[in-house]
Amino acid sequence: MRLLIAMLLGLAGCSWHAGLRAASDADLAALAGEVRALKRDAMQLHTDLQRIEAELFHPDELHTAVYVAMDLPDFMLEHISIQVDGHELARHRYTPQDNAALRLGGLQRLYLGNLPPGTRRLQARIQGRFEASPPLERSVDVQLSKQAAATAVELRISSNRRHDLVLDYLQQDLRP
Repeated sequence: MRLLIAMLLGLAGCSWHAGLRAASDADLAALAGEVRALKRDAMQLHTDLQRIEAELFHPDELHTAVYVAMDLPDFMLEHISIQVDGHELARHRYTPQDNAALRLGGLQRLYLGNLPPGTRRLQARIQGRFEASPPLERSVDVQLSKQAAATAVELRISSNRRHDLVLDYLQQDLRP
């Protein structure tokens, strides 16, 4: 008799445990769905906050980017520095890989930041060398007329008809 009672209790316990497991699997699936929805909402909130922060702290009319380009296959750019209104914005030392990318027509973004509208003095200085020649240094000192729009400035390293090293610039206001 005790054996029979023990077997019945064992069977009842197994069926109760199976029912609990089925309920737990359904609850876990629902909970996993809620967690996925929360993650999706958190990612959307993060994206929205980043966009709002960018609009508040970096408005489009202040954006200024300075790019470097090079049209000389045999020139090794070693160093560049840029200043605006006497304050250094950026400097970079070039590696052989950097030079190879520039020779292939690449543009390097040297600076991306905010400058208020108005007249600004841009100074750029480069150092480098042609193969088997002494080091060269060139600079450009120009007045930028920064408008209330995003602005891109390209510093182009090239040569003139006399094969002199030239550092030139091009400014473009980017209106939406």
